[in-house]
Amino acid sequence: MEKTMDSYAIPESTPRRSTSSRLKDHFIGATPLQKRLESVRKLTSFVPPSPQRKIPQCSQLQEDVDPQKVAFLLHKQWTLYSLTPLYKFSYTNLKEYSKFLSAFIVAEKQKGLAVEVGEDLNIKVIFSTLLGMKGTQRDPDAFLVQCIRILGSRLCRLLKPALLCGALAVPGVASTMCAYRDDWHCAQSMHEFSAKDIDGRMVNLDKYRGFVCIVTNCSLRILAFPCNQFGRQEPGTNAEIKEFAAGYNVKFYMYSKICVNGDDAHPLWKWMKAQPKGRGILGNAIKWNFTKFLIDKNGCVVKRYGPMEEPQILSKSQLPSENREGKVLWTGWFCCIFGDSLLETVSEDFTCLPLFLANGAETNTALIGTWFQKTFDCHFSPLAINAFNLSWMAAMWTACKMDHYVATTEFLWSVPCSPQSLDISYAIHPEDAKALWDSVHKAPGEVTQEEVDLFMDCLCSHFHRHFKIHLSATRLVRVSTSVASAHTNGKIKILCHKYLIGVLAYLTELAIFQIE
Repeated sequence: MEKTMDSYAIPESTPRRSTSSRLKDHFIGATPLQKRLESVRKLTSFVPPSPQRKIPQCSQLQEDVDPQKVAFLLHKQWTLYSLTPLYKFSYTNLKEYSKFLSAFIVAEKQKGLAVEVGEDLNIKVIFSTLLGMKGTQRDPDAFLVQCIRILGSRLCRLLKPALLCGALAVPGVASTMCAYRDDWHCAQSMHEFSAKDIDGRMVNLDKYRGFVCIVTNCSLRILAFPCNQFGRQEPGTNAEIKEFAAGYNVKFYMYSKICVNGDDAHPLWKWMKAQPKGRGILGNAIKWNFTKFLIDKNGCVVKRYGPMEEPQILSKSQLPSENREGKVLWTGWFCCIFGDSLLETVSEDFTCLPLFLANGAETNTALIGTWFQKTFDCHFSPLAINAFNLSWMAAMWTACKMDHYVATTEFLWSVPCSPQSLDISYAIHPEDAKALWDSVHKAPGEVTQEEVDLFMDCLCSHFHRHFKIHLSATRLVRVSTSVASAHTNGKIKILCHKYLIGVLAYLTELAIFQIE
């Protein structure tokens, strides 16, 4: 038989796919602590992919797997990355990670114009475990990260432009805001404070006794205190702020500009931050505009909410269900399937989840990746899939037994030519592809390099017989079967839940090999 697939005979190193300069800035060389990474690499003895592998078996998911989450992962196009071990990562802190990453995203988004900030305030990040998504009990639990845009009510959509109101933080301004300045720590409730409204009139906050209130620096009763201490987002005067807010027909109570941090902070804000339920994460200082305090009818602080949590979240039980639903903007998940070669060489301080899959805008991937790199001293690298590995995927996925086929078996070759490349699509009925595989397959339950080469050679010989084109002169760039589809640029779509673990096991192997 004519040898037409020489390009598949020798494994080649997995090249990095080209990405935007933004991704390169965030993912390539972004972590300064390279010594720890180098120590991990020195301890790890990596070997090239095995010349033989087991055919993926069905029903390998653990018993505690969530079927809904598995269904959520299927039929989506994921971009692949390899990831070095996470330092000091803890599954018990997922809720805290959600808050930290949400705050990080909001802070990064608010570096632009103020009008752009308001559109991203309703973004929430959720961390959750993917129980049962592992090859062995030793594998770390996979986990999912979702970036969600919360769809708010009409009231909150009206509030968003008005909540951008800020004020110039001028020393001495806060001293005019309260009847007393030095004994704020003795107050028992918000009702003991006074503050000037947007027109300069002193208001006794006792007027809100009996009402549940929301107090926010910017921004039931909502008391909005504009502040310019965060990114100088509101340099206007009180009159300008009032005029701007009037254009949006806002209904909440607006107060004069104040400071919320430092020695000149308004006494009310000093008091709220000092309350047991008003304390913040990583210190009590207000981190950014739109921080909110929920005050009960007795004037006591019952909860503090971060910048990204909008008023509709506080009263979501009273909102129509369609207003509480969110739109998933970005999803990523981390996993390790049969990762023994890496797990055996890394200390307990590290959590090994070498395979990262992302679905969403590259800008969000870069932003979230930056937070992970800074927080866990890890390093992301795009995971491309070369022609050699694509041929293995084609053989292993064709070998899988299917109850019914949902897609044709398709190959895409790229022909280098000028001025632009030419693609050759080669589609085969899945039953014919399976029959061809059965004719070359000899080792029961395993796939060998010889069988992969022979399988691909037969396909190429058949194509040459009909079209007189040597596919060995081209480059395989995509493989698609009823199990999954993969592209050389690191894009993959998993179609069959029965072989999910088998697909992830091979991808984990490639990710570990690239970490070397």
